[in-house]
This record gives sequence, structure tokens and C-alpha cells, in this order.
Amino acid sequence: MMSMTGSAARARPYTWLCFDADGVLFDYDRAETRALSEALAAAGHRLDPELQALYRRINRELWSAWEQGRVRVEDLKTLRFERFLQQAGIPCRVEAFAERYLETLSRGCDLWCGCRETLPLLRERYHLAVLTNGLSRVQRPRLAGAGLLPWFDLLIISEEIGAAKPARAFFDAAWERMGRPAPERVLIIGDSWEADIAGAAACGWRTCWFNPAGAPPPTPEPVPRIVRSWEELRAWLVDGIRAA
Repeated sequence: MMSMTGSAARARPYTWLCFDADGVLFDYDRAETRALSEALAAAGHRLDPELQALYRRINRELWSAWEQGRVRVEDLKTLRFERFLQQAGIPCRVEAFAERYLETLSRGCDLWCGCRETLPLLRERYHLAVLTNGLSRVQRPRLAGAGLLPWFDLLIISEEIGAAKPARAFFDAAWERMGRPAPERVLIIGDSWEADIAGAAACGWRTCWFNPAGAPPPTPEPVPRIVRSWEELRAWLVDGIRAA
């Protein structure tokens, strides 16, 4: 259990570390590929690069529309599959395809290397939270199946609170459940620049861009902390604090 007193408290700049789930805790690309492959196989088709690119484009567009409040989460659940199957020319019941995909995705517990070993060390030093734009039936089973839930004090899922990152309402809801800590004592580690980094920065939180691919920052302005692996996170937030 995390405790923070005396010089140890002064050495730690944050009291809360908030992690995005997909792309930070989980290697989402692997889980998505498996789910799409199994859903297509059930429909009598094989996944190929063109189909994967088509699905990712449609999925990305609709998730972005949801984050901007232009699509309801109820519609998102099936609309992305409806558009994908229609544009791919695959005759299949949308509901059956969606169910197979989501059921498979909910079992996708592929963690980034170093995540499982580092979380207990972080838990000794900070309060930990998961802040995710996702569906409950997918995120809760994945976190439980990966054995991660015991390490987190708080789990915020956009579908459950009716707001999605980067909306201020999402971050305000998380901040309230954290007990209203000083914003500068809250660090979010996320892979989405718009949803995680820009959204949290607008609330005064500190930010860390999890960027395994080494993509260039989407802004010419000075960027927040950037890490490419859980090893770098550990060196910074565990070993660096220990050394201080």
C-alpha cells in the first residue's frame, strides 16, 4: 500500500499515476488483430493487410467521432462493423460479427513488456488509476484476466461515466474520484496525443506520452515527458525517485 511522508513525499512529484489501458498497459494492436481475424474466420474470410487497414481506418474515425460527441456509444458498438462489412463486401450478420469480435477482444490480455513487473513497484510509491476510453464488457475482463486490478485504486471507463477523453467531463470525473488532488500532482501516461496528453494538460495535469514507435510529436511546441517503454518508466518513476 502506498504511503508518502516526510522526505519521501517531497522527493515524489506525483501522488497519482493515471494509465491509459490500450496502447500503454495492453499491446492493443495484437489483441485487435486476433479479434478481427477470429471474427472474419467465423464469417468465412481471412484477415489480410487490406482488410485490417480498412477496419482500422473506420474504427479510428468512429472512435474519434465518439470522443468529440458526434456518435453515441450505443451506435459505435455496431456501426463500425456495419461499415466495415459493407465496404469490404462481406455478407455477414453485423450483430454476430460484432459479438465474436468483442468476445475475443475481451480475452486479449497482451501486456507491454515490463508492465507486470513494474506496476507493483509503482504501487508502493503512488496511487494508480486506469483511465480508458472503452467498453466495459471489454476492459473489465481484460484487466481482470491479466491480473492487473489489484494494483489499481481507481478504474474509470468512459462508457460507464458517459464522457470520453479528451472531454473535460471525463477528467473532472476522474479527479473527483481521486479526492481532488492538486492537478500538478497527477501524471497521466497515455499513447493518444489528443485524448490523453492534450486532454489532461488542459486540466492542469502533468503528462507523459507513451510512444513505443518513436513517432514525431504532432506539435512544434515543447513536448511533455516522452517514454518508449516500461523500462524507461521504471527508470524514471521508480529508480529515479529511489535515487533521489
